[in-house]
Amino acid sequence: MELIELFKNKKDLIYKKGELIVEQNSICRYLFFIFEGSTRTYNIDKNGVDSTHWFAFKNQPITLFHSFYNQTPSFYGLEAMEDCVLRCVTKAEMDTHITQSSENFNLYNKLVEQAVKRLTDRNLCLQNLTAKERYLKLLEEEPLVFQKANLGHIASYLGITQQSLSRIRAEK
Repeated sequence: MELIELFKNKKDLIYKKGELIVEQNSICRYLFFIFEGSTRTYNIDKNGVDSTHWFAFKNQPITLFHSFYNQTPSFYGLEAMEDCVLRCVTKAEMDTHITQSSENFNLYNKLVEQAVKRLTDRNLCLQNLTAKERYLKLLEEEPLVFQKANLGHIASYLGITQQSLSRIRAEK
């Protein structure tokens, strides 16, 4: 069974570009699947600085893992980067689903493993690569980001200013 099957009979949730799907500091009660559109996970710090931490696109699941798993307020928020059609399942539904078969459990574990790998890769990139190397890696591995996200979100994801991103793009 594929993860998408879990969302098959769920109602479509429609979000407009810029609309908050999950507000920062609230509990993320759902695992979403993106049927149309794209999202970003972000944080606004105490100084009002908006930082993008994750991008997700059509045919991908998205949630705020720590909040969803623990049902506690999230340090992050989730925003629609373009008009979105999502479907969702609750933590209880997911828990029931993964206990129904080893296949479902393995599928969920694979989802979590992919998220951990992506977060680990991102942290290693931020710590060990130059801004230009991070840009080129993102361009190579996730070109869709450059079609869907604005430059401010891309710059913050790369850990640089928008001006630095513009310089790097001009050098290329």
